[in-house]
Amino acid sequence: MINSITRVTALAVAACACVLQANSLEAVDAANSNTSIALDTVTITASSEEQLTSLRPAQKMDADALERSRASSLGDTLSQQPGIQNAGFGSAVGRPVIRGMSGGRVAILQDGLEAADASSVSPDHAVAVETDHATKIEVLRGPAALIYSADSAGGVVNVSGVTLSPGDVSDTGISLGYDTVSTGRFAALSHKQTSERWGWHVGASERRTEDYRVPSDAGEVHREDDGSIEAHDAESKYLDNSDIEYQRQIIAGGSYFGDSSVTSFNIGYLASKFGLPGHSHEEHEEHEEEEGDEEHEEHEEGEARVDLERLRLALNYNVDAPFAWASRWDTRISWTDYEHSEGHEEAGHEEHEEEEAEEEEHEQEHGMTTFSKTAWNLRTELQTVEKAGRQHVFGASAAYEDFSAEGGEALMPSTTTEKVGVFWLGEQAINDFLISVATRLDNTSMSPETPDELEDVCGFSTNDVKSQDFFGASGSAGVTYFVNNDWTVTASAASVVRAPDAEALYSCGPHESTFSFDVGNPELDRERAFNLDAGVAFQRDAWALSLAVYRNHVNNYIYASPLAEAGVIQEADELPVYEYTQNDAILKGAEIETSYAFSNEWSISVLADRTRGTLMDGGYLPRMPTDRVGLTLNRQSRNWAGFASWMTYADQDRTADYDGLGEGVAEEIPTAGFNLLSAGVSYRWVAPASEYRVGIKGENLLNEVVRYHTSFVKDAVPGAGRNINLSLAVNF
Repeated sequence: MINSITRVTALAVAACACVLQANSLEAVDAANSNTSIALDTVTITASSEEQLTSLRPAQKMDADALERSRASSLGDTLSQQPGIQNAGFGSAVGRPVIRGMSGGRVAILQDGLEAADASSVSPDHAVAVETDHATKIEVLRGPAALIYSADSAGGVVNVSGVTLSPGDVSDTGISLGYDTVSTGRFAALSHKQTSERWGWHVGASERRTEDYRVPSDAGEVHREDDGSIEAHDAESKYLDNSDIEYQRQIIAGGSYFGDSSVTSFNIGYLASKFGLPGHSHEEHEEHEEEEGDEEHEEHEEGEARVDLERLRLALNYNVDAPFAWASRWDTRISWTDYEHSEGHEEAGHEEHEEEEAEEEEHEQEHGMTTFSKTAWNLRTELQTVEKAGRQHVFGASAAYEDFSAEGGEALMPSTTTEKVGVFWLGEQAINDFLISVATRLDNTSMSPETPDELEDVCGFSTNDVKSQDFFGASGSAGVTYFVNNDWTVTASAASVVRAPDAEALYSCGPHESTFSFDVGNPELDRERAFNLDAGVAFQRDAWALSLAVYRNHVNNYIYASPLAEAGVIQEADELPVYEYTQNDAILKGAEIETSYAFSNEWSISVLADRTRGTLMDGGYLPRMPTDRVGLTLNRQSRNWAGFASWMTYADQDRTADYDGLGEGVAEEIPTAGFNLLSAGVSYRWVAPASEYRVGIKGENLLNEVVRYHTSFVKDAVPGAGRNINLSLAVNF
C-alpha cells in the first residue's frame, strides 16, 4: 500500500498546489472583503444544499418519500424512481440498477463513504446500508458522481443517516408495521436530543417475515431441451424459503458543536438472517437419487440461508471557513467489519462414526461459506469560497479492504485491495450558463492469496493469480443553461475508468446462487465508459417536467459469457461454465417525468423510462431493465395524505443470446410484462406534545405475477402477491 500511496500522493500534492495557486489571488480579496458567506455547520453527508450547484443530486428521496417507499432492501426502496430498477433475490436482497448498470458500476455510499460489503461479489448478497433510519437517499450522476468514486459509470447512491444541529428539538419516534402478504412485522424506535454544544441520537429497528404469498400461476419458468419455454403454476401459495427470520439495524451517535466546526461519531450495526428462494441444489443433484434413497438421505440438503453481520464506526469532522479562501473542510473516516455466511442447512442427516471423513468432505463441498471483509475508508475534501461565480472542490480518498472467502462456494481467493484517489471539481457561472468540470485519478492494487490448486476448466494456473495494479484517469464536464425562470437545459460528457473486480479476475469455482461455475480472467483490462447525457427541465406554476436522454459507450465491458466448444456449453461440478470476458457495449435510453398540481392538495404525475443494452459485436446485454410507464395521483392536506399509483412493465424480449451457441442455447428467457397497482391513505393528528400517524397501503392490488428482468433468479423467484400494509407512527 505504501507504494500506491506514494505514487498518488505525488499526484495529490500537484493537484492541490495547482488549486492553491489558482486561489491565492482570490484569498487576498476574500480576506479583505466583507462578503457574507453562507455556511452549513452540520452537514455530514455526501450532498448539501449549501454546496456547489454541480453537486446537487439528480434524484432525491426525502423523509416523506421514504416513508411511502421504504422496503427491506435498497433496490426495492429505489425501484419506482425514474431510470432505476431492482436486481432482487427475494425480499431481503436487492441492489439498484441505474440505467442498466449495477454491481461495481454503481457506487453505494453510507453517509458519503463507500458501504463495505460483499454485494458486488454475488447477486444474492445484500447491500449493507442503514435504510430503516435513513433521512434521505440521493442519486448522483455526472461530475458530482465522479468526485465520490471511479465506480460511478452508472451513478452514485448515497444513503444519509441522522444529522444533528444545535438547538434541535428533542424527538422520540416509534413506528410499527404489518404486512399481510408475508405476516411481516416491523418495529422501530429512535431518539435524538441536542444542546448548545452537544447532541446524540440512537435508533433500533427489526423486521421479521414469513414466506410471502405468490399468485397461483407464479410457478417456475424454464426452457425445455427442444428450446420451448414452459411456465408452471405455483406449487404452493407461498414462495418457499422467502422469509426473513430477522433483519435488525441499530445506530447510535454523538456530535460536538464547536464555534465553527462539528465533530460527529456514529456506530451502525446490522444483523440479518434470511432465506434464498430459488437457491437449491435439487436440479443439480438428480444423479444422487439414482444412487439409492439411503445415500441421498445421508446428504439431503435443506434450505439455503444467509446469516449477515456488519459493524461500522465512522468519525466525521466538518469545519467552516478553515482558511480565508475556503468555505468548508470535511473529513470522514470509517472502519467496517463485515461477515456474511451462506449455505444449505442439513436435513435428514444422520451421523455415523465410520463415515466422518465422508461427512467432512461433504461439508467442505456443500456446507456454509463465509465471506468476510474488514475495510478502512478515508475521504477529505476542501471547498473554496465563491469568487466571481467560480468555486472549487478538491480532495483525496483512500480505502483498504481485506476480503476472504472460506467454504464450499469460496470461488475466489482471499484478496487485499488498496485504493487511493484524488479529485477536483470546479464550476463557473457565466451569465445564464453554469459550467462544471471534474477530474479524478485513481490507483487500485489487488493482492490475492495464491490458491493451492485450480480446476483445469478455469484455463489459468496458480501462477496467474498474482498482484495487479490498475491506474485510471477519469474526467467529466457539464453545462447548464438557465433559459429563463421556467426552462433549464443541461448537457454533460464523461469518461470514467473502472478497474475489474477481484471476482472477475480470480474466480474459479461453483457459484450456485447463479447456477453457474464461474471462471475469472486475470488478463482483464480496465473498463472505460464514455457517457453523453442531455436533459430539459421545466417548472411554471402548477406544471413541472423533466426529460433526459443518455448514451453510454463502454470499452472493455466486463460480463460473464458461457464457455462453449462446438456450440455446446461446458460443465464443471454439473454446472454450466461461465467465464468473464470483455467486449465493447452501448447502453442508451431516456427518462421523462411530468406533474401537474390541480390545487394545493391534489397533484398527478406521469413517468416513463427505457434502456437498451447491446454488445458492439451483436446481441443484447443480459438482464436489461424493462420499459415502464407509470401514473400517480397524490393528495396531501394538513391531516390527510393519500396516493394511487399504476405502473406497467412491458414484455422484455430483447434477451442475450450469446452468438455462436445455437438458438435457445444459454439464451435468456423473455420476461412477461405486468401491471402494478398500489394505493394508500394515512391520517395524522397533532397533540400539544406529540404527533400520531396511522396508515394503510395496498401493493400489487391486482395480484399480478411480478418478475423483474434485472433479477438473476426471476424465472424461479417471482415477486410477492397482493399485500396490505398497516402502519402506526408516534413522535413525542
